[in-house]
Amino acid sequence: MVSLLLAVDLLFRSKPELTSLAHVATTVSVFLDSSVELPLNEACKLESVELLQRIWDSCEICTNDGNISDGRWTLRRYLRSDPHYRQFIFSDSLNEAMYRGNLEIGKWLLDHFKECRVEVDRALGDVPGENMMKILQFLHENNTDRPRRRRIHYFNLNEPNNEPSERPNPRMKWGGFTMVYAAQSRRHDAVWWLNHHYPDVWYNLEVATEAALRHGDIHLAEQFIENGSNWPTEGNVADEAAEKGNLPVLQWLLKQVEFEEVVGLVVKAAGNGHLQVVRWLIDHSGGQRIDEVRFAIHTTAIHGHLHVAKFLREKEKKSTSRPRSSAVQPRVAAWEHGTWREAAVVSAQTMIGAARNGHLDVVKWLYSEYGVDLFDSKTKIKNGVLVTAMDAAAGNGHLDVLKYFHGLDITTSLNGNARKRKRPSNQTGPPCSQKAMDKAAANGSLNVVQWLHQNRQEGCSTDAMDAAATGRHLEMVKWLHNERSEGCTSAAMDGAATNGHLEVVKWLHNNVNVGCTTEAMDGAAANGHLGIAKWLHSNRSEGCTTKAMDSAAARGSLGIVKWLHRNRDEACTK
Repeated sequence: MVSLLLAVDLLFRSKPELTSLAHVATTVSVFLDSSVELPLNEACKLESVELLQRIWDSCEICTNDGNISDGRWTLRRYLRSDPHYRQFIFSDSLNEAMYRGNLEIGKWLLDHFKECRVEVDRALGDVPGENMMKILQFLHENNTDRPRRRRIHYFNLNEPNNEPSERPNPRMKWGGFTMVYAAQSRRHDAVWWLNHHYPDVWYNLEVATEAALRHGDIHLAEQFIENGSNWPTEGNVADEAAEKGNLPVLQWLLKQVEFEEVVGLVVKAAGNGHLQVVRWLIDHSGGQRIDEVRFAIHTTAIHGHLHVAKFLREKEKKSTSRPRSSAVQPRVAAWEHGTWREAAVVSAQTMIGAARNGHLDVVKWLYSEYGVDLFDSKTKIKNGVLVTAMDAAAGNGHLDVLKYFHGLDITTSLNGNARKRKRPSNQTGPPCSQKAMDKAAANGSLNVVQWLHQNRQEGCSTDAMDAAATGRHLEMVKWLHNERSEGCTSAAMDGAATNGHLEVVKWLHNNVNVGCTTEAMDGAAANGHLGIAKWLHSNRSEGCTTKAMDSAAARGSLGIVKWLHRNRDEACTK
């Protein structure tokens, strides 16, 4: 019987003629209580057994056609009647309860879904490491048919078909990824416990071994291998060890498994600043990884690891006179086909990346080491837009880098180095373009925009104010309006309206004459900005298109759809 809401209980008690209509009181109570419509897994997040019980009890009404006459559809109809939905919602709910460490909720679920199967690894998947033993003990204590103790041989072989004929109760399925989660949490006690209580089930030991190595637990990985796990054969374990700077794991792996064909380890270690790992990889590769050095300098530089870049540069200089071994050819081929993430030879893109990330010390070193070759104005980014190192620095607000570039005089920086090409005499510094001020304005870097205005001649385009308005940088918009002559386009108000910046829309309306287009109201409606749509309707004449109602409906913004229906004539498409 569903407990009545207090208001319903008091109402029916005050009406003697209704006291005999208990089923009516129950139905009214359920109708008024929207909490019973919560899916059980969502209700578990509230950690209330009383709420779960109320949802459960309300299902009795939903499954009794005699008590429901309005034909309302509800998931509660399936909680007791559909076995597939029951299994699904039980598994998700148990996972939620175990994640929160709420054993009371877990016990309630096990008691009310007795026929549903418990997949222990799924229930354990999101459990924090500190709660793992508590959850394992709880599930074990509620396993109604525990396996008979056998001789303990640590782990079964790493084959899923080697399960013993005498299995635990199918309701609770142990094994699978359970050992993986124990390894990820570095819970040696959980590993021992699983082996002690469930030694004859299949565990995915190969994945568990990789998980242990990813977390630097060599001892646990060795235990898994001794008891049936395959050696990790894929290079991703070595890749992650290099990327994280885990030298002990790399040393252990490279002693046990042939990893000479795994390319890019130096690049990954260098890109994350792990000099000790880089040094070890190069020194213990028999010269086979020296070809990675020239690709790693680029990655290291754009991430700001100057000490590693200097080390790699010295290695590269010493290796240039050596004949290239045939063993390096597969590595070069792998780089050319994009196997090494972010790997590239040092070029203008290196300087652009370092400048974009604000690494002034790296920028200075690159210029002193490579010279004007790194200011190639013909370098383009992937979408075909011309970009320079100065543009990149300005766009991300790195004024110190910008000032350094501005102070360079390329025509007097040859220093006798033949690698440093001489530029035309009319070029007095690294190239810059209007994109510098445009991008700085888009990101709200007013100090950079003001410095460019005072010290450079490139200026900006209408993109500057358009992007500043779109990004809600009102002070930037005002400054550009007062100090620059480029102005803006209708994209300024369109973008501000689309992104919900009413104060920017109003300022543009009062101070510039370019107006907006139907994109303004269309965009505002699409993004749920009813206030802006109303303001545009009252103060502008551009209106909207059917795209406004279409987009609002697709977003589920019923209030905007109703308002458009009442106030606009464009309607929607079919």
